[in-house]
Amino acid sequence: LDPNHMTSIHGEIQLKFLWQETIVFDGEKQAKQDENENDEDVTTATSVTTEEEEEEDVTTQDTAGILTLTLEKATNLKNMDYGQQDPYVVLKYKAMEYKSKTHRFGGSNPTFNQTFTFALSTDDIKDEDAVIDVHIFDEDIGTDDSVAVAAIRISKFIKKAKKDSEKAHKYKVFE
Repeated sequence: LDPNHMTSIHGEIQLKFLWQETIVFDGEKQAKQDENENDEDVTTATSVTTEEEEEEDVTTQDTAGILTLTLEKATNLKNMDYGQQDPYVVLKYKAMEYKSKTHRFGGSNPTFNQTFTFALSTDDIKDEDAVIDVHIFDEDIGTDDSVAVAAIRISKFIKKAKKDSEKAHKYKVFE
């Protein structure tokens, strides 16, 4: 996805971010603990990986920190069904890909409240063009419909997380 070539707005997504830098204790890397813990009602999604991706485990790379992204909700999505659509979200960065739960009959304003974590290397953080792709689908029997997409720069996530991890941020999603 190219964030510079998205034109027709199809709604918004609301996200929160938490950035935890990795520090070294006795030769072992650990993420700094932030005072803000995840809410108990927020679930963590599982990664969707292939066998090839498993060989390139991102946690064994030079991890500079952990970006925790909470997908709160989407609003004003284009309805792709005749009735209520069943939206879900796929978040992807390199070999890390996460799928949210499907919001049955979520329509144009689904609420997800799910948390996803991305282990980022020093190179990932320095790359001003690195983006997390956000793709919203409508689950159907057979082929799922694409509802909207967004590409959000990782550098923006980290800056906003450092500034205020309690504040939710809205992003436009496109056709």
